[in-house]
Amino acid sequence: MSDFKIIGNSNPLVGKEEFYTINSFQQDIFSSQQTIFNNSFEQPIKWEVYVLEHGRWRKTKENDKTGKKVSYTFLQKSLTRDGIRILARRGDDVTRLSITPHPAEKPKIESIELLDKNGQKPVKTLSYGQTLKARVHCLHMEKQKIFVTLWEDDAIGAGHNKANEKNIIQTLSGIVKNGKADVEFLLRPSFAKITNKSKDEGAIHEYYVTTDFNKDKIASNNVNINDLDAPVATYKSKVSIQKSAPAKPKTSSTEPVQSKTKTLPSGSSSTSKTKAEITNVHFTDTAGHAISGVFKDKQIKVWIDSNGLIDKEIRLKLYDEDGISDDLLFDEKFIIKSNIYSVVVPLNQIPRSKGGGYWGEGAEQELFADVEILQTKDHTKSEVVDVDAKVFKPDPVEQTNKVAKICEGAKNNGKNCGEKYCIKKGDKSELIREINIRLAGFGGNVPTNEFTDRTEKMIKQFQRDYMKVSETGKVCGNVLRAIDDFQNKFPIDFTEAKCKCGKCTGFGDASNKGKYSDKNIEAFHKYEYPGIHRSLLSSLRSVKFYLTKDGRYSFNKINSGYRCRFHPEYLKKATTNHMGKALDLHFNNKNGRTKKTTDMEIIRKDIFNKYLDAKWDWKTRNIFNLESSAIGAVTWVHYDVREFDSVYLSDDLFVKNVNDLNGKSIVALATELGFVKTCNCLAEYSVIMNEKNTFKSKKYKWAHSEFGNLIAMKESSDNYNICNKTKGGYQLINNVKVVELTIEEVQKKQKDRDLFAVGRYQLIPNTLNDAVDKLTLDIDQKLDDEMQDKIFDEYLITVKRPNIIAYLENDGSVEDAMYASAMEWASIGVQKGKRISDKLVKNDNKITKTIRYAEGGESYYAGDGLNKAHITPEQIKTTLINSKNENR
Repeated sequence: MSDFKIIGNSNPLVGKEEFYTINSFQQDIFSSQQTIFNNSFEQPIKWEVYVLEHGRWRKTKENDKTGKKVSYTFLQKSLTRDGIRILARRGDDVTRLSITPHPAEKPKIESIELLDKNGQKPVKTLSYGQTLKARVHCLHMEKQKIFVTLWEDDAIGAGHNKANEKNIIQTLSGIVKNGKADVEFLLRPSFAKITNKSKDEGAIHEYYVTTDFNKDKIASNNVNINDLDAPVATYKSKVSIQKSAPAKPKTSSTEPVQSKTKTLPSGSSSTSKTKAEITNVHFTDTAGHAISGVFKDKQIKVWIDSNGLIDKEIRLKLYDEDGISDDLLFDEKFIIKSNIYSVVVPLNQIPRSKGGGYWGEGAEQELFADVEILQTKDHTKSEVVDVDAKVFKPDPVEQTNKVAKICEGAKNNGKNCGEKYCIKKGDKSELIREINIRLAGFGGNVPTNEFTDRTEKMIKQFQRDYMKVSETGKVCGNVLRAIDDFQNKFPIDFTEAKCKCGKCTGFGDASNKGKYSDKNIEAFHKYEYPGIHRSLLSSLRSVKFYLTKDGRYSFNKINSGYRCRFHPEYLKKATTNHMGKALDLHFNNKNGRTKKTTDMEIIRKDIFNKYLDAKWDWKTRNIFNLESSAIGAVTWVHYDVREFDSVYLSDDLFVKNVNDLNGKSIVALATELGFVKTCNCLAEYSVIMNEKNTFKSKKYKWAHSEFGNLIAMKESSDNYNICNKTKGGYQLINNVKVVELTIEEVQKKQKDRDLFAVGRYQLIPNTLNDAVDKLTLDIDQKLDDEMQDKIFDEYLITVKRPNIIAYLENDGSVEDAMYASAMEWASIGVQKGKRISDKLVKNDNKITKTIRYAEGGESYYAGDGLNKAHITPEQIKTTLINSKNENR
């Protein structure tokens, strides 16, 4: 029998460092002869840790070590493992030691205190914009996650008070290290909005934090914060000393930590019998945050706090409370696996009709949970939370004679007009002209005020391809809302479209109207139109949409838009198409920008001709025309409105900025023009869009606002899968399906430098890692489109760049939001006079730093060899303002 064995504690305590070594006859000989022999030839001892999963042993990668003596610290998670083994190997000798971790000594939270960012007790009143550090002092909780909740204090006296339940600000987490966990809260200006709801709040706001342990809320001292508009003043505190609240709150932890440790409740002895009971049932979102207001997420988490029920069966039911006969929505049985147990319920899979009549009850359903212990038949109910009824799964639309039934008001709960107010073929109005412009890329159309056969065909194509509803060819409120949605989703960059001559203002100077270089036809008209044609720019949105739908190519940029008479290309060849009537476009294939003529031919045929009904080389009137490769467009796509009749080329149809292009919301315009009842006709789109197309924009409204869409187009061409790497030089990566990878898998690829910036918002390693930490994301979840949108809304513009959300949702400065946006995304230009990144120059092992200020429009990171601004300060300002107004 071999003497090669592991010596060490096989029953370690969680969180305590244990040392392991080898005991063998050979080692003893070497040890006794160390003064005589040089043991450099001795083979090293290699250590590995294995865990038992699904009946098979899996080697962990992060626990490999080498040496005669090593240490391991087993964490709380190890208590849930089916089995753990340490393996030691030296040459052909192998030995194993089975490990059975035990819970640590009784864990305890001793206290919690509030400090400034430097870890010191505040000596003066803090201000919004500063950082508040909560420090939790713990015993026997090493490396455990602690959740801390920030509250605004309206109550008299110390500790947590039920009077403050509506004043919850934020819940964040930290990891216990060396007996303490530090959690930092950025005092965002938006917090003051909650605080100022109290009429008696005054110029000083008070905050405190709590952490939950054994169903008790442990409260910190209070700190004073100056109101946003208040001068710094001497303030007399409500209480001089803050201690733990004397009474236990009714509600449990905002975000409890699940544990399989079968410890006895605080205060009980090992000999006392634990009463089997459910002590509390409550709801949070899936991240564990408390629910305030109307809940709008598609999943909800039910927390079940219990004693003595581990491995017992329970029954969870969710009801919609209606005051007469509660409607059963969900009914499942579960086995309790821990004293604090949670169940995630997918609300979006529960048919809306289960909760009674949706339109009769209004916009909310009152949800509560009922948990039954099957063994004892005891029931425990939660409090009621209000849930947006649109979260639930829409009931299927009847398929029989679907086209005919779309506008039958009597059979659609009064939401349709029965075609009474629908806009249809033969009608005339300025609203119809606007529709013909905004949807010009769906089959091609001219900006007429008549509802023509082409308009009907255009509407049908839009309904079929974008709205995913039955094709009626009529316009109701559903179509109008979809037009606004479409316009917001595909922004246009005017900086790319401007003339690059350096002499004009970007769009000529209106010279030479009525003058021709040859025949008196538009092809030779030397007039410098006052901007670019709206139908042309609007149709570019359709190009982007159909490229996404097709999947083979993506939009790169407008390479050439306006070209006045001073433009170098005009001086070489005096063609007038680009004086407001034409665009030259570049495109990407999977390897980046493509210059292949074959690719251009495919894009012209399968996108422009197929969907925009564009034709080649100016042989047909009143359509979009393409320049063929034979004439010269070999590495780009040129299309124009040159062959439009002069009535469709009036000055008012040409624009110089995105505001004039977009105009008002078409729903607002329709209301203004007297089409109120048309706007109120919701037809079919409202149901289907709630389920499919607008869920993301409702849940993560900023990610799919004009602001979010503009950033996405510039950073990633609105592609959730696009990524790059910098190892070995910059390289665009198109063969990785980011949305199919877990967060952990993406982090691993970034750590190995196989990827750098990923997804729609180009998340770099530090950004993704910090988002995971700050939002406590589950790294086993996929980094899919919804997760990326969540990171945008809840981290990028909220936690990392709070000045953005301070403007969008509160009274923050738009200039601060612009600057914060430029610091986050290199594609956004910085206003003149604002500081940009310092220039560092290394010379003779000495680094010199030059402070730089923007000259106007350059990237915050200009000069690094990688980054360049593509969005002007004016453009991002306009987009921020529009997005704020759009989401009021």
